[in-house]
Amino acid sequence: MKNIIINSILVTLFTLTNTASYGSSLPDHIIPVTEPSDIADFKIVDNALDDLTQSIGNCLESGQGDYEKCACLFPDKTNDLEVAIQDILKKHPAWGQEGKGLYYYDKVKKSSSNIFISAIEMQLVSQCKT
Repeated sequence: MKNIIINSILVTLFTLTNTASYGSSLPDHIIPVTEPSDIADFKIVDNALDDLTQSIGNCLESGQGDYEKCACLFPDKTNDLEVAIQDILKKHPAWGQEGKGLYYYDKVKKSSSNIFISAIEMQLVSQCKT
């Protein structure tokens, strides 16, 4: 299962994603994503986030710069993530409420993801904007 958590180097950038399975009950602040069209929307944001964090991770690993420099080297991927978030919030405004997280469990891959849109948005607003 994949882990992307917002409080460390890559994680600070964009999300609180983890693979902890909640079992049969979810905390009140977690919104389960279960409908096929909702899952498709979720995956667009998740994939854009994965692309950006992977690029930043590769930049860091290759020594091209520190976190702040690497985070700003991929404006196209940052824009893709911003657009994906804007699109998802047009369809699902509640998904962007502060403190709310999205939870998706992929039964085929047997993995889960949590994404906190409001946390991603806060990082995007503060990242590389001067």
